[in-house]
Amino acid sequence: MKLNSVTGTFLKNESMANHTSWRCGGRAAFFFEPRSLKDLGIFLASFKEKKEIFLVGLGSNLLVRDKGFDGVIISTAKFLNKIQWKGEFSELNVECGVSCAKIARESVKKNMKGLEFFVGIPGTVGGALKMNAGANGKDTWQNIKSVDVISREGYIETLDRNSFNPGYRTIDGKNKWFVKACFHLEKNLNKDGSAKIKEILSQRKVTQPTGSFSCGSVFINPENYFAGKLIEECGLKGVRVGGAIVSEKHANFILNDRGASASDIEKLIELVRNQVRKKTGIKLECEVKIIGKKTNE
Repeated sequence: MKLNSVTGTFLKNESMANHTSWRCGGRAAFFFEPRSLKDLGIFLASFKEKKEIFLVGLGSNLLVRDKGFDGVIISTAKFLNKIQWKGEFSELNVECGVSCAKIARESVKKNMKGLEFFVGIPGTVGGALKMNAGANGKDTWQNIKSVDVISREGYIETLDRNSFNPGYRTIDGKNKWFVKACFHLEKNLNKDGSAKIKEILSQRKVTQPTGSFSCGSVFINPENYFAGKLIEECGLKGVRVGGAIVSEKHANFILNDRGASASDIEKLIELVRNQVRKKTGIKLECEVKIIGKKTNE
């Protein structure tokens, strides 16, 4: 395999336990950390093997099965983290590896409003764009002006907001990877951004198991329901499979508190989903992306 002029880190058989917030999971056949968007383009153009490719930021919404992923994991968080302001701070351009929490704080520093909710999103802007992440009645695409996407061949193009159709935790549009976002923001005349962030973090600390190994919310809220409330009402708080447990603090969180395997977590996800459907008739949709070989494969 010849990778022309790539400057990033390229590894084989890399443990994904080092790159996911659950701190468990199998190995990726190939693992690449691009040094820049140009480097990412060169890698994609040079990597000719017909393997599945998956981009990951902080690994906060990802579970890699114990038998591993026979494809390419591209990790963006370490180097694809440039931030640029334009137009008296009305436009914020960020690369896909920038954490959502950093975006929230940077916008508040410039006294711009609309992205304070990002402080409670445990991931990067690339993942937030892909799933239209949201909290506190806000979502990622509400302030988007345009995005840059990259193709499998390594070509980057800019697309405006109207090229996509965002929904609740979904996004319809061209099947490419998001590598940059341009947010349009307005001045915060009330100058209460810092107070909003403090309030969000305070509420999060009270209601969520912060500081634990988790992926954030496991299930998408069904229409007119809260997934966590449904799980709690089914008596599933504290239910355990191996080293994985449903949080006692917030039932839509599954924690790795005793050296859980990816299999433990996946089995617990299915147990919760099955019990909720059996008792309520509601089918919970998983917010987590599960990749890799199944045990029987």
